[in-house]
Amino acid sequence: MLALGFLMMFSLLIPALLQLGATNLLATSRLRTQRAAVYVADGATEGAIQFLRQSSSANCGRPIGGTCSLTQFQYTDPSNVTATTTWQFVGSGFDYDRTLALTTRVDGVPRVTAKVVFRDSIPKSGGVPVDVVDWTYKR
Repeated sequence: MLALGFLMMFSLLIPALLQLGATNLLATSRLRTQRAAVYVADGATEGAIQFLRQSSSANCGRPIGGTCSLTQFQYTDPSNVTATTTWQFVGSGFDYDRTLALTTRVDGVPRVTAKVVFRDSIPKSGGVPVDVVDWTYKR
């Protein structure tokens, strides 16, 4: 009777544990995909900021009087996930510094938005100083 009771208890407990393990594997897989998208978007946004800091890109994003060879920055991580960062000038045309709104998309879905001020009024040899005003991750 005691052995039968243990068998009955484990026959009810084992399917519940297997279901919990399967749910955990599915959640881990989805989290890994989401994390990869956020990491590549983060890298693309950082790369775009560094590109826009260089002296040759000092006019990128300005509404008037500036020429820029690129209007977007693209980054592909080692696992071949690609993110594209675009920028838009959100300051005044009379500002000494550029204020840009950056949006990074992975597979067409916005993942990171950032508002960045490039301090062009304080030139440095390694690039202009940058203030990141806002950085938001989107799900």
